[in-house]
Amino acid sequence: MSSTIMLRDTQMQAILLGIAFVSALCWWLLVSIMPMAGIMVCGVEGIGSNIPAWNSGRAFSLLAMWIVMTPAMMLPGAAPAIMQASWNHRGRLDVYTAAMSVASGYLLVILLGSVVAALVQWALESHGVLIGGATMGNPKWSGLLFIAAGLYQVLPFRRSPKPFCVTGTCGGGTGVKAGLRHGRACFSSCAGMICLQFAGGVMNVGWMALLTAWMLADAILPWKRHVAVLAGVALLVNRALCLAMTS
Repeated sequence: MSSTIMLRDTQMQAILLGIAFVSALCWWLLVSIMPMAGIMVCGVEGIGSNIPAWNSGRAFSLLAMWIVMTPAMMLPGAAPAIMQASWNHRGRLDVYTAAMSVASGYLLVILLGSVVAALVQWALESHGVLIGGATMGNPKWSGLLFIAAGLYQVLPFRRSPKPFCVTGTCGGGTGVKAGLRHGRACFSSCAGMICLQFAGGVMNVGWMALLTAWMLADAILPWKRHVAVLAGVALLVNRALCLAMTS
């Protein structure tokens, strides 16, 4: 279904507004609780604070940060799929229930991924891989992440999530299960970009905004494969330039 046609429907507009509100709320929380820093892509030192000792409070704050950060980055890209999955319910009040069901399944996967990301950060901090500002202390480790993410974007096994079927004849369905399927596909597709959060600084809101824009472009633009390849090439070129600058 054409996105232009969906955007003309008032119920779809309301769903899109709700998604925008939740995304904006997540971004507001991040900007309020996380320091703003420049984009760090060549191993530049972080924002100058030592990572505090690990305790229950630190674990809770880290988990809360990822639970807010991951939906902020990925929920905007899921808006077209949520609207498509609700399209068959337009004209009825349960269109909003359908949208919330799909969004709930999607967010469940994303939040589970947030827990995994928080555990990864805990492991990296425990072994001294991440330093102040939650950036990688060794530029070589950051470079390896850039190269791995770039190759992941370029190689053919990486696939962008397919749009929902809205005709009701292909078994796409709606509800929590549909959201779970789409969430798994999106998380797999964006795994490389999410890992790059550690390379540019987990607490770097500017870097996160750049990755969010890139993932959104991959989700909504019609030439998804071209966007993926462009992202991969840009990452590899960036790493080559950084190596040239530091050599």
